[in-house]
Amino acid sequence: MYQMIYDDMGIYNRFKGCYKDNLHSIWAGQELYRKGNSKEMFYNILEKNMIPVYDSARRQGYEIWDYS
Repeated sequence: MYQMIYDDMGIYNRFKGCYKDNLHSIWAGQELYRKGNSKEMFYNILEKNMIPVYDSARRQGYEIWDYS
């Protein structure tokens, strides 16, 4: 999806239309959806910013879901 945002102006315009109402984390707009990120960069930024959320959930007793 990330790559499609910048490859198709129609998708880009839809993304920008819902962006302000649905992306509440500043880091998502400033880092994650920045044009030019590679797939690896996108993954690393997402992982770095989501780890605290998952760590908090684990401390509250939630388990890691394994889909393998």
